[in-house]
Amino acid sequence: MCGRVALKVRADGSVLSAYTAITPCSCGNHVGIHRQCPWAVSVKAFDYVEICTESAEKHPKSAIQVRNKHIVDRSDFIVFWIERESGGAYRTMQYAKKYGKEMINLAVQAE
Repeated sequence: MCGRVALKVRADGSVLSAYTAITPCSCGNHVGIHRQCPWAVSVKAFDYVEICTESAEKHPKSAIQVRNKHIVDRSDFIVFWIERESGGAYRTMQYAKKYGKEMINLAVQAE
């Protein structure tokens, strides 16, 4: 989903830079991405992509939330798609609000 949003922002001629962070490859053979990684296609949509090495040190169930906080900490403006008040994306949005980040929830805009 976020790759599609980044491509739409670029198509609309925005001057915003699109940034994301990914968790290390789950194949366990390396830190990075290769053609078989689920991230391999979507990362092309972004101007900047980081591998969040902090998430590699965490249990797989908590690695995504570590990565999400990393993205919030490094971003000036955050785009969300949140339809319910639970789950990891919702917790990330609450974290972003706590730190005064500018954001938009596209799910609310679509209603």
